Amino acid sequence: MAEPLGVAPPAPKPEPVPAPEPAPAPDPELVALAAYLDTVPLPPSAGVDGLLAALRAAGPGPVAERIVRDRLPVAVAGYLRARTWQPWAGPDDPDPAVQLGREVDRLAGELA
Repeated sequence: MAEPLGVAPPAPKPEPVPAPEPAPAPDPELVALAAYLDTVPLPPSAGVDGLLAALRAAGPGPVAERIVRDRLPVAVAGYLRARTWQPWAGPDDPDPAVQLGREVDRLAGELA
């Protein structure tokens, strides 16, 4: 028996396209710290923006958590205190911006 005319075979089902992996959710503490640091007058030479970028790229982990929760906020607070007292500092006292830059470099080294 002949097949009826005008009837086509069923169309093949398209292959399912895998959904892209969602980007990891940003660390809320890192987001809050970055927002706070945006309000603080930090010298660009200190490299804080670079450290924040490295922390975002590194993702969560014990070293990053320690830097975000404790080490970087303490370093910035020390810089702000030292800057406040700078008018009364002696000529041999270290520059607070240089000290902050050294601490940021040390933290970046721990992260790497």
